[in-house]
Amino acid sequence: MDCLDALGKLDPTDNWKDNVELIKTFWNHQYGRIDVKEDSIEKDTYLVTLVTGGWSENEEVIMHLQQSWFWNMFWYASFCGGKYILHVRTIK
Repeated sequence: MDCLDALGKLDPTDNWKDNVELIKTFWNHQYGRIDVKEDSIEKDTYLVTLVTGGWSENEEVIMHLQQSWFWNMFWYASFCGGKYILHVRTIK
């Protein structure tokens, strides 16, 4: 099993911070970036911005994430050029 397969199994009811930390372990930060900031409107909600930087390994991370319930629950927007935004929060 490809270790990236773990990303496709991310559970939205798990601690979202732990899920983002797992994503960061696979991410190439030299070419792309991951930013996390508190949502200024919705309390206890965070915007996680993933920018692939055109790097194929980061695109592969996104591909695996898109197979997860985590992505289905929190995906907010995608933009040309490899920018993705997740709107995450703790599910109680």
